[in-house]
Amino acid sequence: MSTVVRLGKWGVALALTLGFSMLFSSCNTEEIYRTEVTVINAQGFPVQNCQVRLYAPCVGCQVDVSSITDLAGVASFEFPAKMVLNIQANKGPLSGEGFVQLIENKTVQETVIVN
Repeated sequence: MSTVVRLGKWGVALALTLGFSMLFSSCNTEEIYRTEVTVINAQGFPVQNCQVRLYAPCVGCQVDVSSITDLAGVASFEFPAKMVLNIQANKGPLSGEGFVQLIENKTVQETVIVN
């Protein structure tokens, strides 16, 4: 004995809507791009309270952010898109530079030496 299920046009529409919503809602993930910049001095010791600036190396770009390093000499940043940024670290007469290339859903570690 077999059973036949008749959905009708509204049942088919409901089934398709539920199917598509489940398919696309699971694919909707937010990309996050993080970096942690560690600032050390020439002897390899962390530099706390150092200003770290990340900025885009182009005219008219909107990315230009700063943070201060913590006790471990680390400044953390988070961005909504993949990019390559210049790093500038300054504390009094000490300064250093570098760059970072952000990677989707990973925390990229960079170290800058200030002299």
